[in-house]
Amino acid sequence: MREEERELIAYHEAGHVLCAELSTEHEKAQRATIKPRGQAGGLALYGQTDKAIHSAQYLHECMLCALGGRAAEWVRYGKVSTGAANDLEQVNTIARRAVEELGFSPATGQITLSGARGRVSERTREVIDTEVERIVAEAYAEAVHLLEAHRTQLDALATALLASEDLSRIEIVTALAAADGGELAPRIRPKSLAPRTAPALHRPVPAPAPAGVAAAQPPDRPWLRDLVAERLRAAARRQSMRRAPAPVAAARSANGSPTRPET
Repeated sequence: MREEERELIAYHEAGHVLCAELSTEHEKAQRATIKPRGQAGGLALYGQTDKAIHSAQYLHECMLCALGGRAAEWVRYGKVSTGAANDLEQVNTIARRAVEELGFSPATGQITLSGARGRVSERTREVIDTEVERIVAEAYAEAVHLLEAHRTQLDALATALLASEDLSRIEIVTALAAADGGELAPRIRPKSLAPRTAPALHRPVPAPAPAGVAAAQPPDRPWLRDLVAERLRAAARRQSMRRAPAPVAAARSANGSPTRPET
């Protein structure tokens, strides 16, 4: 194997490992190697957590870690290779399942499309494809941003892989600790798989006014005043109707039998 290709594989695997270290829910890498295994030039093995249910954040981090190798190539060389073919397949599968089956996309909502692919409209299929593309693109962009922000740790991991070709969990932690920047803390932002430009669901709570400054009054809304007044009048009418005595249909005699009105 050429030395240039060997270095590229080292950075690729280092990108996977570092993105996992920066994750909050994804499992950490227990081993990394650049020794060829079948069609793979290198490999990163993660720990396994016994989980039956996963959050949107976990799926986002799975995609981000899978794209960490391709992102590391871009950060180091300014270009990418064919080494991420399997990673891209895995990421697109996760993103499509999140949209079509798990209801994690705000564009498709809580509707699941599993098994109904042939019965959805062309417009719906376009929305699905757009959402899958967006989710994957955002995961890749964040992977690039994280590795650029932690370039020292990325270089340290790649250098350690080139030196020994095989890193255990302890050696991974040691290489990261020896790099500049001190302790490595998770930096991945919380993710809901909604667009980052999505409007807030709740109105922000205004900050308290400084001492001696009057709080700003809400803007005058005549239509709102009229609506509130009308609802108050309607409530008063309903209350008065409940308190009024029911009309007597017929007078009753002393023994309780109804009497006929005089003619």
